[in-house]
Formats: sequence, C-alpha cells, structure tokens
Amino acid sequence: MSAVMETTSAPATKLLPRLGLLGVVFFGLAYMSPSIVTSTFGVVSETSRGAAPTAYLVATAAMLLTAVAYAVLAREYPTAGSAYTYVGRTLGRVVGFFAGWVILLDYLFLPMVAWLIQSTYLHAQFPGIPLWVWLLINVGATTTINLLGIALADRVNIVLTITAMASVAALVVVLLLFPRS
Repeated sequence: MSAVMETTSAPATKLLPRLGLLGVVFFGLAYMSPSIVTSTFGVVSETSRGAAPTAYLVATAAMLLTAVAYAVLAREYPTAGSAYTYVGRTLGRVVGFFAGWVILLDYLFLPMVAWLIQSTYLHAQFPGIPLWVWLLINVGATTTINLLGIALADRVNIVLTITAMASVAALVVVLLLFPRS
C-alpha cells in the first residue's frame, strides 16, 4: 500500500496597498508622538536642568538615521517592511527575532503611554471624571477607530497629527517671541 502525497502550493499572499505616501508619512510622524514632546517638555527640562533640548536634538538625529536606514533597507528588500525582516536578513534570524519582539513591545507600550498622558491631562481639566474613565474612553475610541478600518484610521490620524504639529509650531513661535529672561 503506497500513499501518494499531493502537494499544492498556495497562491502567494500579497499585501494590498491601502495607504498613499501621505498616509504612511503621517503614520510615521504620529508614531513619533510630537504632542508628547510638548506636553512633557517642561517637566523633562526642569528635571534635567535644561538638558532637554540637547536630548531631543540627539533623539531627532537618531530618528533621522533610523529613517535613512529603513529607506535603504526598503529598497534592498522591497517585499519586507518590518524590523524583523530587515534585521534578520542583515544580522541573522536570531537577532531579527529579538528585534521583532522589541518592536512589538514598542507597538504595545507607546499607545499605553499616550493614553495615560492624555487621560491624565483630561482628568486634570475635568477632575469630576475619574482617571480610569478617561482611560476607558481613550482606549475605546482608539480601538473603535482601528476596528472600523484603515481608511478611517488614516483620516483621523492625519487630522490629529496636523493638530499636534501645529501645536509644536505654536510652541516654537511662542518660545521665540517671548524668551525667558
């Protein structure tokens, strides 16, 4: 009795592009969380005795180098798109595995920090509403937007990112016009 195994190869799965260049750029900008910089700058500057601007410049330089590296790797491995693949193909699969987990943790913790900061500020503005309620509202709104699809998430993200970038620009203008003596 011989068994014949029939193997069929599944058709290659292909990601469908749903975001244009503007959407991808704005998701990248949003991921850098410019509003967190403006909302924590005073505390960080005071705690670091004025070293915050230098730290932010160093962090900006590191992010720019990372962006250039991603651009180079995206050209080298155009079907990839993840830190796991980029690191795995350049430094080895084991290192790529750890890079994938680290970036996953980043994707999990960054929204938590944003939710906590936003909820803390909303609670300070409206102290009658408990902090945990603001957290539930923020998590619920974010989850709902994401479940409704990438097109809605893209539109909301663009509006919020433009608002955040405008607040950063307004802060810079105020700091330049009214320097501290």
